[in-house]
Amino acid sequence: MIINNLTTEDIKFLKELKHELNTQSDRMTANPRIYQIRHEKFQPDVNSEGDYFEAVYEGESLGIFEYTSEDVEELKSILRENTDDDIETLEEIGNISLENLENRNIRLRCVNGDFKHIYSNAFLTEKACREHIECNRHHYRNPVDYLNYAFRNPEMEKLLRILSKIEIKEES
Repeated sequence: MIINNLTTEDIKFLKELKHELNTQSDRMTANPRIYQIRHEKFQPDVNSEGDYFEAVYEGESLGIFEYTSEDVEELKSILRENTDDDIETLEEIGNISLENLENRNIRLRCVNGDFKHIYSNAFLTEKACREHIECNRHHYRNPVDYLNYAFRNPEMEKLLRILSKIEIKEES
């Protein structure tokens, strides 16, 4: 069988992909393998539990903070920057503490929660996954490349088998 519609660039890509698939570490994981990005995402907790809280001021998120005195002080500093110099408002901000985060007078709402691991995207090679993380790190919190087993995925298994054994010969 001859495939005529591949460009030189396509053929080069397939050769490099084959080489990468055949030489990368399997990390003790059977084929079919896919690489994903594991990162953390804040998940509000319905039971109002967790080690973190999201501060929402006038309907806009000011960020996610840890339940520590230092982070409460950081929140207060951010609030002072985002408000006018009204003495009453500044007093309300000054009264915010670990025990008293909510403040309806200045429309501050805090939502408890924790960070959960999220798995996103899919890559055939570890190299491609790491390059993506390098270029897009700013979109993730604590991203790492994560190798996953594509359980009972016959299409992926067949594709990886074909790619790892394909022979491409240059025309003479």
